[in-house]
Amino acid sequence: MPFSSHPPDTCYNFSARYCDSPKYWYKGFLSLQSSIDAAIIEVVANHSVWEEMKSIAGVRMKSRSVIYSITLEYSYFMITIVMCFSSFMYFLSMNVVRERKKLKVLMKTMGLQDIAFWLSWSLLYAVYVLILSCLLTALVVQEAFYVSSFPAVLLLFFLYGLACIHMVFMLCSLLRTSKLAGSMGFLITFLFGCLSLAVLIENLPEPLKWFLGLFCPFAFNAGIVFHLEKYGIGFSFSNLMEESYFLFSTYIMLIFDSVLYMLLAMYFDKVLPGKKASKTSLFFFPKLGVAFILGLSLNIYEGQITALLGHSGAGKTTLLNVLSGLTLPSEGSATIYDYKLSEIGDREEIREMIGICPQFNVQFEVLTVKENLRTFAEIKGIKSREVEREVQTILELLDISNVQDTQAEKLSGGQKRKLSIGIAMLGSPQVLLLDEPTAGLDPLSRHQVWSLLKEQRAGRVILFSTQFMDEADILADRKAFISHGRLKCVGSSLFLKKKWGIGYHLRYLLHESCNVESVTSLVKQHIPNVIFSGHSQYELRYKLPLENVNKFPDLFRGLDSCSDWGIINYGVSMTTLEDVFLRLEEEATLGQEGTSVWAEAGQKCPEETEPGSLLLSGTGKATVSGAALWRQQVSAMAWVHFLKLKGSLELNAVTAGGMIFTLKPSKPLLLLSIMIPLLLAFTPGSGIEDFIHTLESQDLTVEITSQENITEELKHNGAIKVSREGQSYRFTILCHMEAVNCFPVLVNIISNALLRALNSTAHIRIWSHPFFSVNNPRFWDYFVSFYLIYMLLLFPGFPPHFAMGYLQDYKTGARAQLRVSGLFPSAYWCGQALVDLPLCWLLLFSMFGLQFAMSNKISGSIGNIFLLVMGALGYGVSIVLFIYLISFIFRKGWNCDFWSFILIVVSIWLDNVITDAPQYSRLIFLPPACFQKSVIIVSNLCKEYKTKKAGSVFKKKKKMATKNISFCVNKGEVLGLLGPNGAGKSTAIKMIAGEMTPTAGQVLLQKREGVTCCLQDHLGHCPQEDPLWPDLTVHQHLQVYAAVKGVRKEDTAAAVNRIVNALELQDYLKKSARKLSAGITRKLCFAMCMLGNPAVLLLDEPSTGMDPKGQRCVWKMIRAALKTKETGAILTTHYMEEAEAVCDRVAILVAGQLRCIGSIQYLKSKFGKGYLLEIKVKDPESTDLLHTEVLRIFPSAAQVIQTSCCPFQVFLELSREQEKDNFDLALDGAFEWKQLQQEDS
Repeated sequence: MPFSSHPPDTCYNFSARYCDSPKYWYKGFLSLQSSIDAAIIEVVANHSVWEEMKSIAGVRMKSRSVIYSITLEYSYFMITIVMCFSSFMYFLSMNVVRERKKLKVLMKTMGLQDIAFWLSWSLLYAVYVLILSCLLTALVVQEAFYVSSFPAVLLLFFLYGLACIHMVFMLCSLLRTSKLAGSMGFLITFLFGCLSLAVLIENLPEPLKWFLGLFCPFAFNAGIVFHLEKYGIGFSFSNLMEESYFLFSTYIMLIFDSVLYMLLAMYFDKVLPGKKASKTSLFFFPKLGVAFILGLSLNIYEGQITALLGHSGAGKTTLLNVLSGLTLPSEGSATIYDYKLSEIGDREEIREMIGICPQFNVQFEVLTVKENLRTFAEIKGIKSREVEREVQTILELLDISNVQDTQAEKLSGGQKRKLSIGIAMLGSPQVLLLDEPTAGLDPLSRHQVWSLLKEQRAGRVILFSTQFMDEADILADRKAFISHGRLKCVGSSLFLKKKWGIGYHLRYLLHESCNVESVTSLVKQHIPNVIFSGHSQYELRYKLPLENVNKFPDLFRGLDSCSDWGIINYGVSMTTLEDVFLRLEEEATLGQEGTSVWAEAGQKCPEETEPGSLLLSGTGKATVSGAALWRQQVSAMAWVHFLKLKGSLELNAVTAGGMIFTLKPSKPLLLLSIMIPLLLAFTPGSGIEDFIHTLESQDLTVEITSQENITEELKHNGAIKVSREGQSYRFTILCHMEAVNCFPVLVNIISNALLRALNSTAHIRIWSHPFFSVNNPRFWDYFVSFYLIYMLLLFPGFPPHFAMGYLQDYKTGARAQLRVSGLFPSAYWCGQALVDLPLCWLLLFSMFGLQFAMSNKISGSIGNIFLLVMGALGYGVSIVLFIYLISFIFRKGWNCDFWSFILIVVSIWLDNVITDAPQYSRLIFLPPACFQKSVIIVSNLCKEYKTKKAGSVFKKKKKMATKNISFCVNKGEVLGLLGPNGAGKSTAIKMIAGEMTPTAGQVLLQKREGVTCCLQDHLGHCPQEDPLWPDLTVHQHLQVYAAVKGVRKEDTAAAVNRIVNALELQDYLKKSARKLSAGITRKLCFAMCMLGNPAVLLLDEPSTGMDPKGQRCVWKMIRAALKTKETGAILTTHYMEEAEAVCDRVAILVAGQLRCIGSIQYLKSKFGKGYLLEIKVKDPESTDLLHTEVLRIFPSAAQVIQTSCCPFQVFLELSREQEKDNFDLALDGAFEWKQLQQEDS
């Protein structure tokens, strides 16, 4: 059979390797086919057609240039193009998830519509996409798409980028975390980007192609492969509607994807709104759920401040969410100023009159304070001309004018909380709903908020929740106690104290020479049923029953007459709301469970528990040490690292699986199937009408032409040119080279036509089954391309996980906490390597195994194989250690998701690795002989920071966090560090713990008798930030820290059980840390700190976020730990009641300087400014007369509610000095305590 070709412009490469069609001629396939067909026809019809079949000639039609799409370079280019928006999608997912979780809930209560939220993000990032699309188009049209028009390619990139944005919206609504949404976006983009190259070599059904087009990476890449450069004509609007190229369909598919993703994002946002908003069922019908509020009925009055009190999970936040419209009640109704929340129309009216401050801080991090207030004012609908005035009013009321131009992300926690309160107060709402508004504020800021709310309560309804009982006592007119979703009682402070009051508290400040038994005898002489509360080195405490108030004058006269007994002074305080709260909670607990937790646990209360019981060793050696301790710590770190890697490895396994495709080299890349008519060419008058009928009888659509030159017909895949010589036909078949099976198909059509012309109903069918061979060059092109993609993209993605464990530990503070707890640095890294090295080796040998399996042979001698194995093992060790080394460089702010790129680049040019040495404070451990009474001695401790000046890149200014502070902590003593936000309390704690290196000064810690100098034997640290692993459970955390602190394996279970029972953590042992509430999280951190019975406790706001019951539990454990008089503790707090309950002495820091130190009663006596007189009046008209009488008896009395005789007044006086920029006080390093105590505020 003769074969002729068109001039060489007809194919990308004429060789058989790149043009499969000529193989049918060169390999003898068509000769064999035509011979078999001729023989079949002769047997069936008894007529020879050998001459006709032998006359078939082949001609190649002119083809557009074909780009061979499976070349390595082209594959990488296509994958790079489809991944061009991946990093952009990741940052978008982080921003959207963060704002959707926090800000959207609040903005929705202000009237924001869902469509407005999503469209605002879409319009903003559409601008970014347009800019990036212009840059990408400018790059590709110069080289890769040189025959394409700029506008057409720009439109393609823009529509693809817009679809990627909306896909991120959909994933953010569907998934909970930004990391998961970003990873899933990367996986979808990479998977379907590669799939567009792999599946297009198959002749897929048309519906499947359109279905895959629902994934924008597939539609985008398919458009590039087939509609841009496959045929060499480029991408332009001139061929937009041509059916053969589907350019228009690519645009339509990407637009459809964008709209679909946006609709799905809004749908998932409704049915999966997150933790902070109410959930709608899948078909927008309500469904049953868990009851958080049970039959609660409560009236809240205008002009009053009402406080919601209750334990964690009592239903306070749920009630506020119901009143704000975020959650609809399952039963009952809520009415606000005659508007019902159940009515949709009334709900819009309610939102206009409500201001809400949720538990979490709400602000746009990148905006300044003023810009945040202005933005929320516009969302609330405040008129444009009034926005500026309203913003200035809020800034002045909350005293944050000095930070109005500071970005929200740079504010302290207290300043962010003030901003959240200010946002709630925008527009002077008639109803204020505040959920723990002063959480995290220092006492001065809290006092400012109290004053503001009191000034604003006229004509308003103010309802707030709080865990601070003193705040409710001072601020609220009425208090509502909620327990387990039920309302227990409502009333004023006086009513509640009288009904559930416990009594009064009597405190003595003593000299060392005081006879405690004589003082106790004197008290019992006047009040026989007095209760002894406790005794410390400087203080004596009693509880006086409420019914013995009439005996107080005689008691006081007796105490005043015994001034020579060593009593410096004494004070009496009334029962507090916290006592009432604990009494109510006790009744609720007994009512629900029947027994108390202590009886159930079978343990003593913390006050009676011996601190050594947390070690539980009966051998006389409580903890392991030396090599045994090191091995125990290595095992613990390996276990933790394995648990953390478990989730991420599962995700990468899915990614790896998606990157491996089944390749069939027998079917090369084809154009998407299109029903194109068969072109039939003949000379008019040749008499081939009968042959045309035989073609049509085969269900073929025949297009007839009389043109001589039909090789230019580009829209046809093939054609038959027929001529007649007598009774015989002569055939010429013409085919495009990319239509691979064109020649045998046309020969088969001719054979069946000749068979039909002989009046036969038979039909000849043909199948082709090429032999598979690994020696096929095309197969190795496929394999090498995807194997190298696997190696270059997948393998560099794994080593960064080796460093992510350390980076995560560094970010959360877990690494510092482990080191402070006594973890050997070598144990930490060896534990990491025990997991990372086998993983790296497994990955390397799996790749080598895949290569050997595909090649079907293993070449080389045994020695070469041994060298290969040893090289792989050595490479695994070197790459893991290299990652550990450079992790120190990128631990401050670099995103771990860029490590794949960084690793490849760094491995090329990095010659010298720069590491940051771990910072250790100068801690000096001295033997017990050097300490007579002190456990901690801090001398001249100073810390200086260098920060960039505003508006300057290079200039830096110095900031002193602490200024020459010196103090000591005695055995059995708790020293409280108080001060406003930014005073330097946490900095001092970190320097004492060794987390931070001091600029000057030193810290001396006591060394235990009979033990070696190991840090875990001395230090228990509870930092302010929770150093927890999110995926580990409570029980796993406690087991790890017990191992790190050297608790023996046989004692670990008992020690963990006892501390769990003491802190009432039994119900949370199997919960992961990310699912814990704030109060339970702090309990866990405190429990980890207490394990191992440390000699020194450093507690940085340990009870923040706990309800009063949890606070009391922690306080009792602290006192129990100090019962042996061998332990000392430093505690920082913003809660004055905590300082009174736990601390023996209090030191107040102001602007980094120690301003006051002394016992609680000493501070009360020196700085207390009076007592609070609370009177319940039966006749409101007699108020003025009563006020006049009080002034006659106490001329200096003021009708202002203020705390009496507590450290709060001292704090207010001293903390105001921190607001002065020029405040500076040089303290002598050897100052005397008496001189410091005598300094006036």
